[in-house]
This record gives sequence, C-alpha cells and structure tokens, in this order.
Amino acid sequence: MLFVWMYVCLLFSPTASQGQILLEIENVKKPTGVMRIGVYADEENYLKKAIHFQNVAVSETGTMTVRLKGIPFGTYAISLFHDQNGNGKLDSNWMRIPKEPYGFSQNAAATFGPPKFEKAAFQHGQTTTELKIKL
Repeated sequence: MLFVWMYVCLLFSPTASQGQILLEIENVKKPTGVMRIGVYADEENYLKKAIHFQNVAVSETGTMTVRLKGIPFGTYAISLFHDQNGNGKLDSNWMRIPKEPYGFSQNAAATFGPPKFEKAAFQHGQTTTELKIKL
C-alpha cells in the first residue's frame, strides 16, 4: 500500500512534469562578462518573452556548462549571447550585425537575422535534456 501511495504522489507531484536542461556552450573565447540565456515556448513569444531567463558569469574560455532547472516538459527554443562587456545588450555594428558571440538551440543558423522558432525548436520531456550550442 505504501508503494502505491508513493507512486501516486510522484505521478502527481509538480516536479513530475518538469526537469532540467543541461546546456553545454562551446567556443567561449573570452573569460569576461555574462552569458545571457533565454528559453522560449512558442513562435509568438520567440525572442520577445522568455519563459525562463538566466544570466551566468563567464570566467573561463572553451566550454561552459549551465543547468536550467524547473523547466516544464514541452517544445522550446533557446537563444543566448555572450555579453562580453556586461552592458546588458547584444552589441552590433551599424548594419545591425552582432559584434558579440551568440547561438541558438539545434545550432540553428542565423542568416539575415535570427533563425525561425521551428529551426531552433527541441523537445524537452525527460528529467534531463542535454543540448550543445556553439557560439
């Protein structure tokens, strides 16, 4: 009876339908500033309103790992950029081409602007979803 009760509690607990995204960010070239990460749930809010936003200090070059905890299961797209000077924005030149490194889930290419939501979209439906994004 105790086993059945524990199973029911686990099945209907708030954490049973959410997990973490383990994000490996490759090609970090400067050990300064902040990595700004946004998780987006749909095309309508993509790059406008993140369901989860996280800033992580950058202290090493190479590859850094970030855990995004408490993400409900679903379909998402991630965008991130390395705010090397810590000014809170993605710096760009006069043609609006980014001067700071950036990336998207699925390593979706940014050609003449950011990729569409469906190009960067991935499924998160397990305790830990692992992703790699190359800057």
